[in-house]
Amino acid sequence: LVFALGYRGITASTTVGMLLGAFEILVFVGISLTLIVQAGSDNTLQVFGTHYANNPDYHGFSGVIAGSVFTILAFIGFEQAAPIAEEAHEPRRTIPLAILVSCLAIGGFYLLNTYASAVSFGPAKMIGFTANDSNPWQNVLARNAWGGVGFLLVFLALVNSIIANQNAANNSSTRTMFAMGRIKLLPEGFGRLNPF
Repeated sequence: LVFALGYRGITASTTVGMLLGAFEILVFVGISLTLIVQAGSDNTLQVFGTHYANNPDYHGFSGVIAGSVFTILAFIGFEQAAPIAEEAHEPRRTIPLAILVSCLAIGGFYLLNTYASAVSFGPAKMIGFTANDSNPWQNVLARNAWGGVGFLLVFLALVNSIIANQNAANNSSTRTMFAMGRIKLLPEGFGRLNPF
């Protein structure tokens, strides 16, 4: 599928990439909002502080620092906008804007999902969130929110994510090889487009 999209061209592959991303985001936003509503009186802003710092190895703000290690890897991928700058309208303005907006949007998305999982699972129990299940979003939270349909949609979103990530990597790498071929850092053939 990724090869076929890349062969069809950047317009087809980026359009499909946006649709795949939208599906994944809609599934998780829907489940997150359902979990927040279901949590009812268990909703609390205390999850944004150190009140529930229940890891015995980290106390207070040190737990925030330790947890931030995982957020670094969550924010990779936004730089994929740079290699396709040639296809953008007004790239000097739109590419930095796209990178900034994507970072803010994905940060908000992560906050929503993390808050929903914390108030649904129980903030005091989050240290054991993955203790009995390596995929609690699919096997616990999605089932709690939407039953078997939630389980299936999260499964499809995860498979979809693999395809979307491969598609984005393909777009980025082919554009980089194309640019390197044009300036002769790679064989010139990489710098030519297929006329078909």
